[in-house]
Amino acid sequence: MLLNATWQKTSFSNWLQAIPYVNRTCARLPKPRHKATLPTLDALQLRPQLTRRRPEAYILADTCQAEVQKLRTLGIEVQQTKKPLTLTVQKYTVTQCDKSRQVWENIYPVTVSTELTFCRKTFPSGSFIIPLSQKNANLATSLLEPESTNGFVSFCVTATDKGKELSVYRKE
Repeated sequence: MLLNATWQKTSFSNWLQAIPYVNRTCARLPKPRHKATLPTLDALQLRPQLTRRRPEAYILADTCQAEVQKLRTLGIEVQQTKKPLTLTVQKYTVTQCDKSRQVWENIYPVTVSTELTFCRKTFPSGSFIIPLSQKNANLATSLLEPESTNGFVSFCVTATDKGKELSVYRKE
């Protein structure tokens, strides 16, 4: 089990430096027999493509069972309503939806653009509320914002198409 693995280029050859989890000492592994390009992204070079003010909470329709299960598995607090709830929320309407033609991680990733509009909506009993006053709020935001490259829409957990209203809402 590796704790860390990085490609290092030396003047002699390419080798993989690995730190085994058990004894935490560096070990040189032999050069691989095949050539492989390892794409890497430098997190320090990331620039925001879209910014939004963080909502107070996200509200998910009672049909979002898969999303809720994944959120709870990741340690995100999810509350369930016991009675109908009427709120002014922001809804996402998909204005552009591009489905990749290339499979990645056994899915065809989806890239969307959305428009946010305020609306008054009644949520039925059994709807879900994800408050963002919790320690895992950043993770919840990354998963629930539809334009996020690591989100549920991108990874096809939340299905959508152009012109559709998403089943995720923002409470400001």
